[in-house]
Amino acid sequence: YETAGGRAYRFESAGAFSAGLVLALWFSGRAAPLLPALAVSWVLLLIALHLAGRFGVRSGRPIAVFFALGLGLLGLLLHGRLEREYQRLYWGGRSVLDSFDSRYGYLAAVREGSEITIYEDGSPAATFPDPASAERLSHLPLAMISAPRRVALIGGGLTNLADYILLHPVERLDYLQLDPGFLDLERRFAPGFDLLVQDGRVRVHRADGRAWLKSRPGPYDAIIVNLSDPLTAGRSRFYSAEFMAEAREALAPDGVFAFTIGSTPPNRRLSPGQLGLLAGALKTVEAAFPQKVLFTLSENIVVAGGEQARLIADP
Repeated sequence: YETAGGRAYRFESAGAFSAGLVLALWFSGRAAPLLPALAVSWVLLLIALHLAGRFGVRSGRPIAVFFALGLGLLGLLLHGRLEREYQRLYWGGRSVLDSFDSRYGYLAAVREGSEITIYEDGSPAATFPDPASAERLSHLPLAMISAPRRVALIGGGLTNLADYILLHPVERLDYLQLDPGFLDLERRFAPGFDLLVQDGRVRVHRADGRAWLKSRPGPYDAIIVNLSDPLTAGRSRFYSAEFMAEAREALAPDGVFAFTIGSTPPNRRLSPGQLGLLAGALKTVEAAFPQKVLFTLSENIVVAGGEQARLIADP
């Protein structure tokens, strides 16, 4: 027979599943992050009052119900102001240009000084302008190819990198970005985005990078993954041995695959966490590519290729 604990667990699981569906299909991308939290808190308060009545708690219940309804109405009226105050405290006074929940994560465009950074789930995904990082991640892999014609850029922002990629004899640059919310922030806040989109060599695809490479194999002369470190399940998919094997299949015989992983501090002493992240990424690369080189710069850049790739360890 089913115990009370078993029933509670079953109902809790069903509730979590249902709430997840409602959040993903209705709230995400339509409401500020604080509004769902207020709504859930209000519903839980009403459920608690209902259960209190069933278990014989009658004293003060009408007043509590009236208070709960008033609190819900107040939250609905003031959630915009509360959201702005929360953003101000969360970002430490930096100028938040826009922030919202997409179906793929929490996005925010934040201005600090002359730079604008797009954050994904609290991690910086792209900064404009950032010429130093863009030069390194574009020129290092592309300089190892005699004439790069086709390049795939996965995530992390088109502006910055595309400017330097197009300095090479590239005939086609496929920019793959799954989240339409990210593309919207780029279009509104990344300088030069509209001009790049109008360039006949640039193709912007709202598509998952892995699915794109599997369904539309290259051959690409270079595949550049411009994502922050694999600290979420979504980003980890692009640092797996399976993805790197798929990337190799989509490359030309002398093509290269490049990505960033972690950073190296000025004293070049890595913490155990940094060392583990870097060692894991290098071990994964070795499972898919026979050649690799590592550049320990302010951000670590790995370039890998097949037997015919001409990798240079000291460009």
